[in-house]
Amino acid sequence: MNVLKVLSVLILSLKPALCFRNDIRVQILTMVDVIRSYERPSAILANVCYDISDIKILAKELMQVNGAKTFQLVENFSSIEKFKGDGMVILLDLDCLNSGKILEDASQNGKFQNPYRWLLFSSELEWEAIMKSFENLSILIDSDVTVAYNMKSNGTILQKVYRIDSNSKIIPEKFATWSVEDGLSIETEAKRPILMRRTNLQGKKIGISLVTIDNTTTKTDIFILKDLVKDNLAKSSFHNVLPLYAFLNASSEIMFSNTWGYYINNTWNGMIGQISRGEADLCGTVTFMSERRSTVISYLTQPIKIQAKFIFREPPLSLQNNLFYLPFRTTVWISCGALMVLIFVVIYVNAKWEAMKLKVDNNDPSILKPDVSDVAILVVGAVVQQSSYSVLQGSRGRLVIFLLFLICLFLYTAYSANIVALLQSSSDQIRTLSDLLESKLELGVEDQPYTRHYFTTATEPVRKAIYESKVARTGYKPNFMPVEEGVKKLQNLDAPFAFHMNTGLGYRLIEENFLDHEKCGLREIQYVQSGVPWLCCRKQSPFKELYKIGLARILEHGISDRVNRLIYTRKPSCNSRSGSFGSVNMTDFHPVLLCLLYGIITSLLLLVIEILVYKRNNENKMQQKNDVDDRASEASLH
Repeated sequence: MNVLKVLSVLILSLKPALCFRNDIRVQILTMVDVIRSYERPSAILANVCYDISDIKILAKELMQVNGAKTFQLVENFSSIEKFKGDGMVILLDLDCLNSGKILEDASQNGKFQNPYRWLLFSSELEWEAIMKSFENLSILIDSDVTVAYNMKSNGTILQKVYRIDSNSKIIPEKFATWSVEDGLSIETEAKRPILMRRTNLQGKKIGISLVTIDNTTTKTDIFILKDLVKDNLAKSSFHNVLPLYAFLNASSEIMFSNTWGYYINNTWNGMIGQISRGEADLCGTVTFMSERRSTVISYLTQPIKIQAKFIFREPPLSLQNNLFYLPFRTTVWISCGALMVLIFVVIYVNAKWEAMKLKVDNNDPSILKPDVSDVAILVVGAVVQQSSYSVLQGSRGRLVIFLLFLICLFLYTAYSANIVALLQSSSDQIRTLSDLLESKLELGVEDQPYTRHYFTTATEPVRKAIYESKVARTGYKPNFMPVEEGVKKLQNLDAPFAFHMNTGLGYRLIEENFLDHEKCGLREIQYVQSGVPWLCCRKQSPFKELYKIGLARILEHGISDRVNRLIYTRKPSCNSRSGSFGSVNMTDFHPVLLCLLYGIITSLLLLVIEILVYKRNNENKMQQKNDVDDRASEASLH
């Protein structure tokens, strides 16, 4: 391979028509080898001071590189700015007069950042002069700028350059050397990923913004994790990020905010506002993803696998249903009703037959008369396990009555057993937000800035209805409360309650305060649609990819898992339901009381009707008697 390169140089030097100077020959071969070492460059833009024949040779050689699809000559920065896409390589001849202007424009427009890759070369300038030309350029840590100088046939030096921030010095990295004999020789260290070579930020201060709700929280509180309830999100997030500073050899500059940050009056407030203004570079508290926030921040990772949800204990079954309908299915109820009607008909026919065929005393109250009301009372009495004074006299009739009472006994036993079981059962019918809205549960929300924002700005019909009819009812104070108060109300099953809170912290309090049987039947319903919260950084942060690498390592090494287990708790397991037996309350048997009340009202109405009918009949009888007396008097006078 080396012999071929030497021969190619000799052959090119023997072609006087090409006017191919030795330094240009070296430049072209060097650039081709460097670009070949890149991973599939898609487009190559070049600003070179070559004549047309040299440019043709350059284009021909570059287009033979695997992956190269486009070669374009550019004269100024505006020509470069038209091209967009990954894998772009920009060749710039520092010996050209307009190279300084192109570099300044690229710096001002952020074109040294990923995904742009620059290959700068010069045969005339010394290294010190090249470094001096970079003094005011924003070639930051996420840039990929390679400088080739001292471009001679016996050895070209290539170095990558970057600076930690706009005020720091340019840091050179030895990348490779090139010669006609050996070609491109890349340094062993340079073969590592470019960002992994730049993890030493030399103690740079990186601002981090934390959301703290309690005004008494200090930097010391954030570090020592003494009170895990107070500002737990800020503490858990910061301790997930803290190892990142050691990974980058950077120092933290902590600042506080009292809210996450929302777009109000054309500006961002809170933590997002500090990030967007450049006061901080890193979010110290996880935040929910939103489309509007993505315009000023970049989301990095999800170190805290907790969510904000409604948590509630399964309410008693009687709160959602009438228990006295549930023991039998609808088909069983219909079958039982049809059976009672059939038995009623059979008993009535037997009573009618006995009255016609048997000589019975009609004045004997113990004999069942062929009357609809008497037979109905007998059947109803059997259903409710009450005996009857009147019975049939024949053997067939008595057999029918015996079967009636036996069937009702079995039905009553099955019904009673089911009622006892249902009285101790809980309902699993609340599974969605719509179910929650229609349920009889009282709702409460953890008092946090983000919960107030998401609940008050909800536009989706069900979520909006939940806030307006359950959380902030007209004429009442909105039901926002501290997490401790909400968990305490959640424990009382006599007043069923659903509480929207940070599940990690909420389950920790439940684990500490609930009895074993009270941890059973815990349900979750998600209200906030954003899901698991994210760590974030400034949108144009040069450290963004370094943050992602560092945070990924923190996750891989189990540090995040350890922090989360120190602060949060997973959903408690249900180990025993033995202590869950509860007394029957008014909610359980209020249908029976309603039935009794309706019965009393009906009986009183019937009593009133009977009294009115009785009085009317008496009046009619008196009127008829008076009429008879009057007619008799008139007859005696005549």
